[in-house]
Order: sequence, then C-alpha cells, then structure tokens
Amino acid sequence: SFILVTSENHTMRSKLIYQKAIGGRFEFAAFLGPDPQVPLIGWRKLRTGQICVFMEYLKYGSLSFRPLIFLYC
Repeated sequence: SFILVTSENHTMRSKLIYQKAIGGRFEFAAFLGPDPQVPLIGWRKLRTGQICVFMEYLKYGSLSFRPLIFLYC
C-alpha cells in the first residue's frame, strides 16, 4: 500500500495513471496538495490556472491514445 500525493489539478489523472501502471497489485489512496499557482478556488481568475486546467484536460483526454510509458506528468 502507498499514498499518492500530487497537486490539486493533477489528482484525477495521476490516480488513473497509477491504477493502470500497478494493475491492482497494490492498494493506494490519492491526496491533493495545494498549488499556489493554480488554487482550487479562483483558478479561473488566474492565467496560470486557466492554462494548467486546459493542459490537464488535454493530457487526461490523451490517456487512451498513448502508451503509458510516454505519459509525462
């Protein structure tokens, strides 16, 4: 078992990547850590937040199109 800690905006994608990589051999929990450049509340008001969320959606959508080995977080 292990705990996966990642920034707020990467949590869902990171969890999916780890689930795919370990194939159910381990149990884990994913927790989010704060990211000052992309705050959970108010990210829409910051340019860095807008870009990061947009890029995260692109990366999340590409999970089914690329092999796991070529995914860079």
